[in-house]
Amino acid sequence: MTLFEKYFHLRDHPFAPDDGRDVSPEKPLNVFASGEQSIPYFARVAAFERALTDIEQFFAEKSRTLHRGKPPALLILGPSGSGRNTVAAFAAHLLRLRCAEEQAPSPNFTDLGAITSEDYARLLDDMKSVVLDHLTAQGIQWDSTVNAVGPMNPDAPNQAQLERFYKNLARKNLDTIAVNALAIGPITVRRESWMLNLRLLLAPLRVLPIFLTDDPTVATTFDNTADQSPRQSVEILELALDDAVMLLRQRFLLLESRDRGERVIDALFPYSDDLIRRLFPNRQRAGIKYFISVCNAAFDAKLSRLKKFDRSNDPPQPDPRLTWDDLQKAIRDAPKGGREA
Repeated sequence: MTLFEKYFHLRDHPFAPDDGRDVSPEKPLNVFASGEQSIPYFARVAAFERALTDIEQFFAEKSRTLHRGKPPALLILGPSGSGRNTVAAFAAHLLRLRCAEEQAPSPNFTDLGAITSEDYARLLDDMKSVVLDHLTAQGIQWDSTVNAVGPMNPDAPNQAQLERFYKNLARKNLDTIAVNALAIGPITVRRESWMLNLRLLLAPLRVLPIFLTDDPTVATTFDNTADQSPRQSVEILELALDDAVMLLRQRFLLLESRDRGERVIDALFPYSDDLIRRLFPNRQRAGIKYFISVCNAAFDAKLSRLKKFDRSNDPPQPDPRLTWDDLQKAIRDAPKGGREA
């Protein structure tokens, strides 16, 4: 019997299950890349639901573009740490479902990671291998195109040369290849002109950009730029208390051991409703990254103490239930936002 089963009545770690699902508190959940087994770990909480419903409807309305021509563009607005990258990957999953329903070629999805440079040419260079890998997978020969623009210096990317490279690629017959979705962000006000430039440059290559931003003015610019069409912007929110409770309950239900359902314990055990409520004082919201980080750190600290007891068997046995002191220690070290662009 594992410690998870013995003390928590769970089959595995609720935030980092060791079962190949690639679920971790250290990074966004990418259900597109991780496959069907990771989808139950994505919680369609109220903070995300309207955005996801709008995306589903948008893909249904623009289904013709999934077969040929200029693919649509998305923008996801939300605070840092609210789950933008996670939602982008789920949007790509919804795209794949829609393509299957429409009998369109199955799409690709890549999260480019957080943009760290204000050099637009650097972004063009970073995308190059992703675009070429997708074309290769579609059976497109591109060697002559690369050779035609001459040697490229990755240490000092040249914007004009890279734009010529992408335009040359667009001369190939790519109108009906599978859509290549790319999560690109964060888009700041200083970078918002990149959105239209990328859209015009990459649409002929069947690239569907998913722009990520925390700035409403960037979203307004996207919405008001006709050349972005067809386009859809959506907004996600930070978690409310009910969202957080739903997320935890969903995780525990997925991983409950055989005896958990038979025992009279709180559905949130080793947490409690009152404990989670204290993380959301005065109806405040919290980013999903912050919330999971706090819950995970407190769980790991408790698990460590239980492991120590299990080896030594020296009394007293630690109570597996988490306390507010446990969470406060985790709060001090938790990221307030950040890694999710």
